[in-house]
Amino acid sequence: MPPRLSPTIICLLLTLPGLVYAEAPSAPERLRVEALGEKLLANPRGEEAQVLVEEIWASWDEVGPGPVVDSLQKVRENPRSDRWVRAAAAWHLAQAAWRRGQSAEARRLADELGVLRSYLILGPLENEGDQGLERTYPLEEQLEGGTLAVDREVEGKARPVRWRQVSTEEPLGVLRLGGFLHPTSEICAFAATSLTSAVREKVLIHAGASGALFLWIDGRRVVNDPIYRRGIHPSRFVIATTTGAPTRIVAKICGDGEVPSLLLRATDLRGDPLKVALSVEPRAFQQVSNHLKSRPKILSSPFNVFWKRALASAKKTIPAKARLRAARYLHFTGSDDPSEPRAPDLAAIAAGEPGGESSDDVEAQLLAAELDSDRNGARYRLEALASEFPDHPRVLTALARELLDGPCPQDARFTIRKALESAPTSIRAKELEARYYEGLGLPLSGLTTLEKSLEPHVDAPALLLERGVTLARGARRPETLRALAKRHAQVRYDQPAPHRILAAIAREKGEVRAARRHLTALKEVSWHSPDEQIWVANVLDQLD
Repeated sequence: MPPRLSPTIICLLLTLPGLVYAEAPSAPERLRVEALGEKLLANPRGEEAQVLVEEIWASWDEVGPGPVVDSLQKVRENPRSDRWVRAAAAWHLAQAAWRRGQSAEARRLADELGVLRSYLILGPLENEGDQGLERTYPLEEQLEGGTLAVDREVEGKARPVRWRQVSTEEPLGVLRLGGFLHPTSEICAFAATSLTSAVREKVLIHAGASGALFLWIDGRRVVNDPIYRRGIHPSRFVIATTTGAPTRIVAKICGDGEVPSLLLRATDLRGDPLKVALSVEPRAFQQVSNHLKSRPKILSSPFNVFWKRALASAKKTIPAKARLRAARYLHFTGSDDPSEPRAPDLAAIAAGEPGGESSDDVEAQLLAAELDSDRNGARYRLEALASEFPDHPRVLTALARELLDGPCPQDARFTIRKALESAPTSIRAKELEARYYEGLGLPLSGLTTLEKSLEPHVDAPALLLERGVTLARGARRPETLRALAKRHAQVRYDQPAPHRILAAIAREKGEVRAARRHLTALKEVSWHSPDEQIWVANVLDQLD
């Protein structure tokens, strides 16, 4: 029988550095998010605060939910935060709840932001070659005349279409048109809703869309944004109006290759949700409205002020720091025009020429490399930066990623090793090391690397888990695949991939209840794919 150790000796052993029970040191990526959060708390207002909120949110897959949610929660509760920054943080907290599968909490947080959920929709309408974007439909002329005929049939993209009433079941309240219309590529659609209040009160209508957006309130066009945006901002446009009798809101949303989506919020002047009734009564749109004497007015919200200022920066001679601020704002807030982006040029000028007269600002250099469409130029810039900062973890991981994606991925080996020497706990470097093994055809080695790096992370970063799922499938490890997919679903419940894997494994093993649970989750998050929704429904029928 082995000798027993006294409790005192056990406690001493557990406190020795380097033992498995010692607390794992924080990864540099997590430390960076914490630093961004502290910077945001110190200055929670204005342009830079909006960028910091979006930059923290963009770190989710890299660092996991913990530090992101902590930082956003502090900003939301900070009385010094302006209402726009607080709303952006609250929106991302609702998204965070949804990503962790907390549907009820996500719905509660979205409702606190005043999201509108009931609509009449018409579509899909043709937008191939921007036909729908550039065309003025007869119903747009009707709108500006004060009425809207919601009982008429309209020629659609594939067949005649009519107005129909829908409600957004998604917890966040985003009207994802992919769940209601088919086909979904290169389409336009109209969405209408109305607010009814027993008393007249001033309100703010907040509008955001992925795709191009045109908005009318009580027959007056207040938003004309023909840019195909890639992300939804909760207050991209803000309109002040007065409600009493029905206030009618109609949106036209157009997408190019991606399915367009719409988010509308109604709040009071402080940004709190309204206590008014929401209706989509068709008669509200067929009567000329004469109860409103005040005109809807688009506000110069900070978002629009900073956006226009950032766009104007591309045409002016301004200091490098101002150019970098403009580039960061356009990039992180999704304000740039995808068809004619300005952020790459702003960042490149702010960073200067690689290897020549260049800025010593590492952030400027990294952003310029990330946004550079010429990947050879990006690699050259990162190589010059790595020679100047040979022990900088972010520089080394950025260069290693560029080399792995290049024509000779084996060249990344030395840089990955340097990155791990510089920061042994780096999440990104561990993921790149696993990718390197995968490229060599050694999925088991990559999987072992990832499993070790996942041990200290309770809130596992999604990028490690996603890579682990790929490697476990290649290594033919079904139980490991299932375990990693379960963890992946806990931090990215909103993605179909982990649910698809878990449903397939459960079906193979004859676990009907588990298969049904994962298929139901898959249907819930596959709003963008009508075909997948149909497939899931068919499989669920087969399980009965």
